[in-house]
Amino acid sequence: LCYFGQFPNYFLLSNLVIVPVTTLAIYGCLMQLVLSVVPQLALLLMEVNAVLIRFSNAFVLEMEKWPFVISHWEIGWLDAVWIYVLIILMVRWFQTAAFHGLLRILAVLILWSLTVTVQTN
Repeated sequence: LCYFGQFPNYFLLSNLVIVPVTTLAIYGCLMQLVLSVVPQLALLLMEVNAVLIRFSNAFVLEMEKWPFVISHWEIGWLDAVWIYVLIILMVRWFQTAAFHGLLRILAVLILWSLTVTVQTN
């Protein structure tokens, strides 16, 4: 987000489809190499892999046409620092589950909102 200024809204849905299909295609290619000694099986696997890859490409190209595919965000370097501090504090809080960890997270959120308020005025 900090470098590219955009966020893919359907990344989870697309990955739920693309990752298994691509995994099948990769295993199919490996099986195609192993079974290359039997040309008929290798040709059959080649056709199956081609269908999987065409489906994967068609799915991504169709998903690209959906509404609200990408959200544009402007995150400055200071916001990125605040986000990293929050992530570190949250991880530490999950590890310790201490109440003072929640207070630190709340303090950082308040400071971040104050800096955002000062920057916009």
